[in-house]
Amino acid sequence: MSDVRILADDLTGALDAAAPFASPDAPVRLILSDGGMLGAKVTISSESRDLPEDQSRAAVGRAFQLLGDGGDNVNRTGQDRALWFKKVDSVLRGNSILETIEMMRCGAFSTCIFAPAFPEMGRRTRDGMHEVRSGNDWEPASVHDLRQAFADFGVEAQIFSPESPVKGVVIGNAVTQADLDVLVARCRDVPDILWAGSRGLAQALTPQFTSRPQPRLSVIVAGTAHPVTRKQIANAVRHGLGSVANGPVLLDPVPTAKNAEETVAALMEEVPKLSVHPGTGLMVIGGDTLSAILAASGAQSMECFGEVGPGLPVSRILGGQFDGVDIVTKSGGFGDEALIERMLA
Repeated sequence: MSDVRILADDLTGALDAAAPFASPDAPVRLILSDGGMLGAKVTISSESRDLPEDQSRAAVGRAFQLLGDGGDNVNRTGQDRALWFKKVDSVLRGNSILETIEMMRCGAFSTCIFAPAFPEMGRRTRDGMHEVRSGNDWEPASVHDLRQAFADFGVEAQIFSPESPVKGVVIGNAVTQADLDVLVARCRDVPDILWAGSRGLAQALTPQFTSRPQPRLSVIVAGTAHPVTRKQIANAVRHGLGSVANGPVLLDPVPTAKNAEETVAALMEEVPKLSVHPGTGLMVIGGDTLSAILAASGAQSMECFGEVGPGLPVSRILGGQFDGVDIVTKSGGFGDEALIERMLA
């Protein structure tokens, strides 16, 4: 596939979805502004995860245009049409349904495969019901009945069946990654299609890919209060993060901040003081954290060239204070308690 266009609702999601499509020879460029340089493979965040519905809809429209002449349906016809992908949160936080519908409208897509499952992370869809693993049990996701969720916006959705025409909004059931692979194989040649899902679907859409080497980390920045990240940081600190000579520096304003706004303000103040040792990299946790880091450092764009492991994209920052620095990103809710500890071993 030559051209890829990805639209996410936060920056870590934009990179999560980009990673399976990326390689060092053919990176996916993350656009950060109207003046961002386009390329064959492009990803963007509408920064709309926490916006009200009307603002979210408008943000998707603006981001779609920035993906490159979106209003002209560029590269969506003929043999070399682009693959268009709407990244949604795997537990369907934010405005996932509304934004998918809006992206369909912006691009005049006649078909959308909506498959948010990420089985490797304990997110599955059965009979159109989206569920999240909790210990040994399964619980309803924040959006559970997917057909009803689309119906709430006046859109009829059907469950994928090999015997039925693939048209309109089609919900893909998936309990395993193999289920997503089969879904993609059966729908790949459908014309005028928008793919909407999480990293599981992105992986199914790409050929076999290879994990990239992890840069040695000299700075870790955590700006999310998500319980998963809090446990990961606490565990890593118990194992020496921030206290070992010549080890990574930890910037984590969350424990002393009263709210998310104070966290961002602290990041904006502290980031210009950071230095990344030559030959080492940076790790940033959380979409809002990444937004603050890039803004405070004056970055112009990023190029994702793969991932060091599932859910851990590795990219290069272009422009600003960290120009040329490799960066590993992670969403706040991703990974087990020992993930960061393992990355520092």
